[in-house]
Amino acid sequence: MADLTYFIGRPFVALEEGENGEWSILLDGEARVTNKDPGRPLPEEDVFKGSQFLRPIYSELDTRLQFGVMDNVVDEIVLTPTMYTMTDPSLTTEEEFYPQVPIELTDTLPPDPSDERVADGPETTEEKEADENAA
Repeated sequence: MADLTYFIGRPFVALEEGENGEWSILLDGEARVTNKDPGRPLPEEDVFKGSQFLRPIYSELDTRLQFGVMDNVVDEIVLTPTMYTMTDPSLTTEEEFYPQVPIELTDTLPPDPSDERVADGPETTEEKEADENAA
């Protein structure tokens, strides 16, 4: 399975805003890296114009995509390792895939329950007294 190193040397084309906080980095040759983490803001596009993708840097906490000219880094884009996809017509599949999510987990991941979670706050003094009086 391909990873971001496949895109090294490709010129930056544009940033494209999507829906639900998603956005994509478009590279030459119709390559696309799509951010799926709504907590990651859309970067400023002007910084990356005229640059090319130099290298990815992987860690447990983030994946950094460095852009620049030759080996001079102009700026970088930070992504959440398991919350981005990549596509490219020249890959064996034209469907987007998550390069840092193991294949055996892609079909078994449950939907994100974040919207359904509601945290119970601490009880107020009045609620505590009412509970004690009811007992």
